[in-house]
Amino acid sequence: MGFNGFRHSISQLDICSHLSNIVSNQTKRPKSSLTGILDLSLDAYQTVKLREQSSKISEIGDALAITTAANLYMLREVDSALRNLSEISWEISSHFEREEGREKFIADMRISLHTMNRTLNEIERLYESYPEFALVQMDLLADIIRERDFRVEHFSRSSLEEMRAAQEFIDRFEKTRRAMLQKLEE
Repeated sequence: MGFNGFRHSISQLDICSHLSNIVSNQTKRPKSSLTGILDLSLDAYQTVKLREQSSKISEIGDALAITTAANLYMLREVDSALRNLSEISWEISSHFEREEGREKFIADMRISLHTMNRTLNEIERLYESYPEFALVQMDLLADIIRERDFRVEHFSRSSLEEMRAAQEFIDRFEKTRRAMLQKLEE
């Protein structure tokens, strides 16, 4: 072996030992250190905090769901109340329209009564000079009374005085017509 051989064998031994140290160092577990413990503690703390926040988020989600359900219920109640108010409003509107229509009808009857009284006065004046023409005018007035369905009952919602005036006109009209017919038959 010689010097070269010895050197060669030491080198090989050193290399082998060095390689075995490297391999053994890689397979050995590292010793626990303060940094490792702090990392582990920090991980555990963060896990607990994440669970707490997850729980809080879940509670907030539940509260939001309850609030949403309550809001929907309240909206349904408000919608129902608005529907009821709308129906009542339509009923009130219809009532006022009917009242307005009734008032207009009575006003039209008042005008008719006034106009027919004036027409009857004119017919009575015509009768003296033109009895046949006056009787034709009376027939036309009778047709108007029938067409307008002129009755005392229409004045029942107005004053008693208007009812009397309507009745007096009807009585006067019938009396005048009978008198005209009797005179023409003579």
